[in-house]
Amino acid sequence: MEAIEQDPGRPSLEAAKLRALMARRDGPGLVLVGVQGTAFVAGLTVATIFPGEPFGWVALAVASLGLLGAFPAMHEAGHSTAFAKPILNELVVTVCAFLMLQAPSFFREFHWQHHRKTQDREHDPEIAAAPALLDGWPTNPATYLALISGQMLLFGKAMFTVACSLLPNAAAWDKAFPFIRENKRSRVAWESRVTMLLWATVLVLGLRYIDGFAFALLAWPISHLLLGLYLLAEHTGLPNDGTQLHRTRTIISNEPLRWWMWQMPLHGAHHAFPATPFHAIPQLHAEIEPSLEHIASGYLAVHKTAIRHAFRLAGHRKSRFASTRNDFSDVHEHRK
Repeated sequence: MEAIEQDPGRPSLEAAKLRALMARRDGPGLVLVGVQGTAFVAGLTVATIFPGEPFGWVALAVASLGLLGAFPAMHEAGHSTAFAKPILNELVVTVCAFLMLQAPSFFREFHWQHHRKTQDREHDPEIAAAPALLDGWPTNPATYLALISGQMLLFGKAMFTVACSLLPNAAAWDKAFPFIRENKRSRVAWESRVTMLLWATVLVLGLRYIDGFAFALLAWPISHLLLGLYLLAEHTGLPNDGTQLHRTRTIISNEPLRWWMWQMPLHGAHHAFPATPFHAIPQLHAEIEPSLEHIASGYLAVHKTAIRHAFRLAGHRKSRFASTRNDFSDVHEHRK
């Protein structure tokens, strides 16, 4: 991923310490890709052999966890920080983007803009398409359930890929995906067409020749349910301006989950210094921890707050503006 503009309000670190933190390594990423890839492939294979049976459901759960890992792997490789060798970053971002129904160049453009315009209601592509729905805490139970289900995310990514394959001219690109730079559109378009063609081939051949293939496909909605629960915590309910740390939440959670998700729960450190490889994020987090503004003890704490916002509005019809921030004092996630 190309260099991202530095946040002038980020914490200061000694140059030598920052250089040490940003040193790339192949080993940690290869271990994670190996473990998660094995879980995905083995789980999916067993699920096709025992579709609908108890052992098949266990295998499907394992495959879904492995597929979930493709998202942070794509993210880290998209930043070119997953590995020291560029070819490994390219290989992983390409394969994982395919598994996530995206073209790798589309993800990079989308994510690069997210870093530049985090929580900007007009320009952050994570919320700009429907800021009333995607920015701020969910305003009712239906919205909350839709967000955590992850199915809008799954469908949206597929539709993005279809749209990028078919957009006819510059005006259409400007309207649909203004964050994709003009000199990148051709690559995004042909990568999206290749992604569509490969997926169509896999689906046709798999459904025709592999018993249990349709059952194994459930790994995608299941993994996106987990992804929906995970992603809601990163920026939901936080301000639309200020420094990156003012707009980003760190979720402490537990060590196994942080490892599986490539240390991305420590999201404040990543947004403050996006060129830092995932294996150095815990150390970076420790260095800048006093400067973090939004810290949640875990995902349950964030979802507890989201649920209280959603049901409070639904039950008492409070003003939506009264519940767009972390205004429940018992959640204790702010640090200033």
